[in-house]
Amino acid sequence: TLVDDLGGYGVFGVEFFIQKQNVYFNEMSPRPHDTAMLTLKTQNMSQFELHIRAIMNIPIPRIEHLTAGISIPLIIRNHDKSSCYKTDIIKIPRELFQHKNVSIYIFGKPYVEKRRRMGLLIYTAPTVNMLRTKITELQPYLSNLLP
Repeated sequence: TLVDDLGGYGVFGVEFFIQKQNVYFNEMSPRPHDTAMLTLKTQNMSQFELHIRAIMNIPIPRIEHLTAGISIPLIIRNHDKSSCYKTDIIKIPRELFQHKNVSIYIFGKPYVEKRRRMGLLIYTAPTVNMLRTKITELQPYLSNLLP
């Protein structure tokens, strides 16, 4: 396998981007990756638990999908590095916290040069159609935080 060929062990994060009908490979990292944090909410074992089990040679039982989910990166652009301890780098609208099944994760990175993923919003719902409806509803609150 690719992981064996690279001499790795555990979870490897593989990131792709989709643009229209094209899929582009972006990166592969030899560790859990923030783009797969969705597994915290959508399956019975997260990427973090799977990583620990693989490294410690603990059997991995059947992985079960629990619910549909979407992960949306929260992007910040050009935050002044010199003021990173004086102002909030990321401002999360309070309205987001009023929505059921919305989870927000902030990475705690101290500053931004150009643009940087500073957190994730994860939303879960029983169906993909419900995901689409909710994301449309949340869009006005996320406009300053999207790629």
